[in-house]
This record gives sequence, structure tokens and C-alpha cells, in this order.
Amino acid sequence: MKKPGWFLAVLVLIPVLAVPADRSRGGAGRLEDQLLDAVYRIDISTIRGTLAYDPAASAVSGSISLVFKMRPGQTRPLFHFDPLSRGSLTGYTVALDGEPIVGFGSNGLKLFTLPGTTQPSIEIGRDITDNNEHLLTVDYRLPLDLPYPRFASNVNDIHGRGNEEVWPTINTPGELARHELTFQVLGSVPYRFIGSGLVQKSPREDLQEWTLDTEREVASYTVMFALLPQADTVYEERMINGTPVRIMAFAGGASIAQAWTQITPWLPDLAAKFGPFPMPRGLSILLLKEGGGMEYYGGTISSVGALRHEINHMYFGCSIIAKTYRDSWWDEAATSWYVDYAQSMNAIPTGFRSNMVNARSPYAVGFDTRAYYEGAEAFETMARAIGGRQALVLFLADLQARHTFEPFTTLQLADYFREFSGVDLRSDFINWFYQGKTPSSAESSGADAAANLKDADWTVPDPVAARYRASAARRNP
Repeated sequence: MKKPGWFLAVLVLIPVLAVPADRSRGGAGRLEDQLLDAVYRIDISTIRGTLAYDPAASAVSGSISLVFKMRPGQTRPLFHFDPLSRGSLTGYTVALDGEPIVGFGSNGLKLFTLPGTTQPSIEIGRDITDNNEHLLTVDYRLPLDLPYPRFASNVNDIHGRGNEEVWPTINTPGELARHELTFQVLGSVPYRFIGSGLVQKSPREDLQEWTLDTEREVASYTVMFALLPQADTVYEERMINGTPVRIMAFAGGASIAQAWTQITPWLPDLAAKFGPFPMPRGLSILLLKEGGGMEYYGGTISSVGALRHEINHMYFGCSIIAKTYRDSWWDEAATSWYVDYAQSMNAIPTGFRSNMVNARSPYAVGFDTRAYYEGAEAFETMARAIGGRQALVLFLADLQARHTFEPFTTLQLADYFREFSGVDLRSDFINWFYQGKTPSSAESSGADAAANLKDADWTVPDPVAARYRASAARRNP
């Protein structure tokens, strides 16, 4: 990998960047931006293409294109696509502006991981020196090897796992791109589809096909999709407070009725507190029986118990966006403060110090699970500093009104708070999130234990599993 001298210099400055010294994006803020440009290199405007799911083979054939420009000072494009990085594709081709890139080698692709992150990157061995849009296309065959015939998002933002498991992208909260994806199902078994944004079923009679369009630029790891056999699922939709809501669940699994009981008062409450529902196409829910959930742009894969938490993320996490994964503690903190600890919450202890932000590099994947409790304590402290819960709700509504889809950092959050309230907690933020060592607290260990609930529980209900067992028995008497 060719690295200009200033790139190495910026990497050396990571410890300095942990505590930006000024209130603007000048100084250390600019250095962090330069670092992110050097690490991610391309700015994607659109991700488009087709994903054809073959249930009989448990595999997906993909043809995905990234429309991008080079970031300032960069010449070698790169992307994230973990199956290609791991060598787990059964076949692939890569082309840049229509010219083939021949495999891994000196003039082809290079694989590397930077210190401070587990996210592998794939560099293209070709220089781009202009500011024009370019097209990177990857055609591939991805084996799924799943025991149940489904094709669905499986994002876990604590672990930093996104949709780079399924299509080429850049996996970071601040890299926003419009997604225009076509999903197909091969074979005669009818399927249902649910997902983010505008979803439309094709009128084609020869093939099951749906298009998904986010209609705006969003983080790739927030794009939700799910294809499940129609006979195994139930589906309902309603209009709540002017917001269309769609729910799909396994037959004999989670209770859609219980979900409506949660959602019907919750969406109006959020709209009254924080503003209109931020996704124009409403809310898509894949309801699972057990576990926690994961938020997506205009969607969630969730249990009933986690539903209010995940829907709150439509405001904080999916439309109010962290600049980097390490900054995304605050969307979990805001949600935990408002939803999970609404009745009882402590202020952050006097003298509290943590490194929940600067323990990670600005380009690391995943966030510190202290966000759930200690982060929520920070929000409670902010509330008490300006008059209580309702005052902080007004601040969060102001964020929603002024900063949607404008990714920002932890210290920018402190600056926005000062601008809104006149209370300057910037030095406190530095102590709370950039100083000290990992505190040993029951709250932290509890949050760590709960982190695994981000992984969806895909256990198939017994009535559905019984049908598959009976079918297998008939095929193999």
C-alpha cells in the first residue's frame, strides 16, 4: 500500500486527536477529518445493484456498484467487503470504470487492516487523480450456509459488523450513501420481503423481485432487509399517527398484537417530544420472539421487549448520526436515558473518568458498552444542569430539528449542548469520555453482558420447524 508521508504523520497523532483542543472543526478537528479521509479514501454517493437469493443452494449472487469520488488528498480507492477479505466467496470479479481488476497481487487488490481496528480493507492497485465520479463494480457468489432458508440483515453495531458482510461498502457511521438495491428470490416457493426505505414489489411474473431505495444517503450498516418464506410468516400493516408501520413475524412466534400495543402510543409520544417520524416511508419491523434488537434506517429486527428502545433509535442513531463508531455511545446513551431508565436514573458520579471514546481509534468499528449506563448517567447529568428531564428533551428535539443526517462527534455534541443551553460541559465530556481507565462497576459489566442481545435470535418457532422436519422426512423416507 502506498502511503504518503502526511498519512503516517496523521496516524501518529491519534493520541492527540483523542482530545480535540478547540470548539471548531479547525485544529485537531481538521486532523481527525484528514485521518478519516486517509483511512476511508472514497466518498460513496450511491450503492446500487442486484442480490439474487437462491434458497435451494443457500447462496446469493450479487452484482453491486459503488458510485464514488476520491476524498481530498487520496489516490488509491478502497472498500470493505468481508467475504472477499476472508476468501469465502465461491467466485468474484472486480472492475473499476469498466476495466477488470485481476485478483490479489501487485497490480490488483491488496488486503490490509490498520492498527486500531479489526475492519479489513481492500485496496485497488490503481491511482485516481481527478475529482470525477467513478464506478466500482463487484460481481460475486456468496454462500450463506444457513440451516433455515432466509436472507436478512445481521448487523451488530457493538461488534462493528455491518452490511459489508453482504455487499461492498464502507463500514462507518459517517459514510452516507443512497442505496438502490434489487432483491430477487430464485425458485417457486413464495417469499415475503421487508426492509428500509421505499420497498416495491416488481410486477414480473417470471421472478420474485423487490426494489429497495433509501431515497437519501444513509449509513450502509443501517440498511435493513429480510426475505423469509411466505408460508412461515404473518404480516400486518397499520397507519399510526400518520406513520405507516409494517410488521412481519414468524407464524407461531412473536405476538404482533403485543407489538401493536407497544407501538400505538409510542410513535405519537416520540413525535410529540422529538418531532415527526424522521423516515418518510415509515417503519418496517421484523419481529422475533426472544432477545434484543438492532435498529436500522426506518426499520428494526427486534423482540417485543426491545421494541420501544429500537424505535427510539429512529431519532437517535439512524437520523441523528454519530461521526464515527466510537462517538455512537451517545445514541445508545440518549435512548437508554429516555427509554430504559425513564423512571430512575443517577447523575454521573463526581470525579468519574472513563476512556469509552478515546480507548478506540476514530476509525475503529464498534462502541464501548459503558454507553448504556454510564453514558445514560452523563445524559442525566446534562438534564440536571439545565433544569431536568423536560429541558433535555427539548435539547434532543433541537438536535433532531437542526442536525439530522449531519454526522457529528462527541465533543461537537458538547458544543451543541452549550449553544442550546449556555451550559458548558466540554471539560466534563473530556473527563467522562477521554480520560482515565476502564472503571470496574456493576453497571458496566451488566451492559457488557447485555451487548450480545444485539444479535437477533433467529430460532424458528416449533410449528415452522415441524413443517421442515416433515418435508425432510418425506424426501428421505
